[in-house]
Amino acid sequence: IQQIYNACTTAPVASITSYGNTTFCTGDNVYLVASPATGVTYQWQKNSVNISGTTSKTYTAKTTGMYRCVVTNPCGISNSNAISVTALPLATVTISATTSTTFCAGGSVTFTGTNPGAGYTYQWYKGSVSIKGATGLSYTAYSPGSYKMVNTNTANGCSRITNSKGVVVSCRMANRNLFSGSGFNPDASGDDVDNPIHLYPNPSAGSFTLELSEVEDGNAKIELINSLGQTVYRDDVEILNGQIQKQMELNSITQGLHILRVRVNDKLYESKVIIN
Repeated sequence: IQQIYNACTTAPVASITSYGNTTFCTGDNVYLVASPATGVTYQWQKNSVNISGTTSKTYTAKTTGMYRCVVTNPCGISNSNAISVTALPLATVTISATTSTTFCAGGSVTFTGTNPGAGYTYQWYKGSVSIKGATGLSYTAYSPGSYKMVNTNTANGCSRITNSKGVVVSCRMANRNLFSGSGFNPDASGDDVDNPIHLYPNPSAGSFTLELSEVEDGNAKIELINSLGQTVYRDDVEILNGQIQKQMELNSITQGLHILRVRVNDKLYESKVIIN
């Protein structure tokens, strides 16, 4: 007696269901599942064309198209319902450096992203941390680290991360005057002759100690100026015995190059500050 396996009387009933959003940003996906049945085979199709090697009851769709599953048993073939999948496009943006990414302390490099056109926003990162206020197509880095930019399409909310660029600060810069009557001491090892300001550590993540000596008693006005010429910090401090010693917490200030100004009566002292 011949034994018959996978006996059937009708063609299979085929249907598919999506688990997750069928519209997503390129790089994501949606999980498609065919209705379970015994004694059947599966073949997934995109736009009515067989997808090679897709013969299980599940399929992960990653690209735009119309997806369905063809289910077969010994009694016939059935096409499932079709599900439309849309992978929203992302802009291809890369960043490049205008100059060498290796420099001495006090130097900098500007990174610029290729312009994807209108309708995009930008956010720069140092490592995995977003840089406060760095939302333009360019960013100037003053400290070592790995920099990248995330660009977002405002129409669909899709984001793409650019390539990363590493910055290496390989040497320290000797003390030098940047302004008439002012100086910068990046390693806090000693002050310039023309400038009694002692600011350390510099660079810093935002916590600095300011020391100023051999000045007249009274009140001093402190200002911090960013690279755009904007005053981002102000404070008044009393001078006692010809000296100032003040702890400055500037963690909320945007990273980059700044100028610290201390005005004592009719004298102005300035020093370069790097917040990284």
